[in-house]
Amino acid sequence: FDPVRTLGTPSTGRRSVAVGNYDHVTEAPSGSSGRGTTRDGREKPDVAAPGTRIFSSNSLGGQLDADDNPIPMRTEMSGTSMAAPHVSGMIALMFERNPGLTSEQVRKILIASAVPPTGITPFEPAWGFGKADAFAAVELSAP
Repeated sequence: FDPVRTLGTPSTGRRSVAVGNYDHVTEAPSGSSGRGTTRDGREKPDVAAPGTRIFSSNSLGGQLDADDNPIPMRTEMSGTSMAAPHVSGMIALMFERNPGLTSEQVRKILIASAVPPTGITPFEPAWGFGKADAFAAVELSAP
């Protein structure tokens, strides 16, 4: 076990896009977010996206709890499972603009369009290559 390299599968895949989680209020990476590099030295995660205190759909929403109170439709959640949908939405917009993109092109565009936080070098184990930038990624996706 390496406490510095905390990425697991599928984020260590050669064709996967690995997304780190940061707090959009404090602008700090989450302690629970996986950090790179991979065991064989590849730079992952690729980008970071907001994933702390995100309101998301609650699968039990609308049902009654044990005390007959309605369960809220939205719930606050944190983790890379909240950050990854931000980037998935960006990728959908990229494919809408250019359906012929390959997985490697998508990954390269995400990295090229990422905005490194102040004081961060081109790659940092918690941030990847920086904060995902939807507008820039879609612009770079043009055929």
